[in-house]
Amino acid sequence: MTHLLSVPATLVILLTGSCLRQAPDTGPGPGNNTQPAVSTQASDTCHQARTAAATDFRKGTYELHSREFLPLENAYLDVLAADYQVQWRFVETDEPGSYFGCYDDHLLALLESKYGPDFLKAARSKADSLDQTGKWNRDASFRQGFEAQQAFLYGHIDWKKAPERTGKASRVYVSFTVDTLGRIRNPVITKGLDPAHDQEALRVVGLMPDWNPTYRQGKPKSFGWTLPILFTRAMRLRYAR
Repeated sequence: MTHLLSVPATLVILLTGSCLRQAPDTGPGPGNNTQPAVSTQASDTCHQARTAAATDFRKGTYELHSREFLPLENAYLDVLAADYQVQWRFVETDEPGSYFGCYDDHLLALLESKYGPDFLKAARSKADSLDQTGKWNRDASFRQGFEAQQAFLYGHIDWKKAPERTGKASRVYVSFTVDTLGRIRNPVITKGLDPAHDQEALRVVGLMPDWNPTYRQGKPKSFGWTLPILFTRAMRLRYAR
């Protein structure tokens, strides 16, 4: 499995004061005959959403919505699910007046009546504390950092056995598992060049010291990773010993 690096982002919750936004009445005249239909449609959508939210609340099904954000592994969402039974769902739009904008507006009011008006603030505070441990949600990584990882790999390549190459045909992709202790397990070539370069890529990956393991919800997890090894002149000149 290839790991996708993601850029951390702050989750922002937009709470609408009202799910229905009325358009101004411009009076009779050309082009104004469609306005009542638009307002009626928005009102119907919001009414349906509020009814669905109330029904789900009575069932104990709590879902809030937003556009997709990264990272998907998020302590705030973990706390909402564990402490308040609130699940998060990604949707195409949650704008005010949209179905999910109205749904969330009403469900949030119902949740505040159950958990108190500050439950989201409490969830954020707990999530921040979990993040500060450094072992709640964390991706596997070379313990000394990325630059040290590069120096280790390319400094250990035997460039006589696997000479530099040019162009796109200069990469070997090695996949492996980082286990719960950070050990490199089962390295294999997923896209190679030739026996000499493939074997050298496997050899240097196998030499790597233990990584920091992946953590999900406070527990270490085995996780798949793929590294490209570049047999290029630039990498040789920069890192070769």
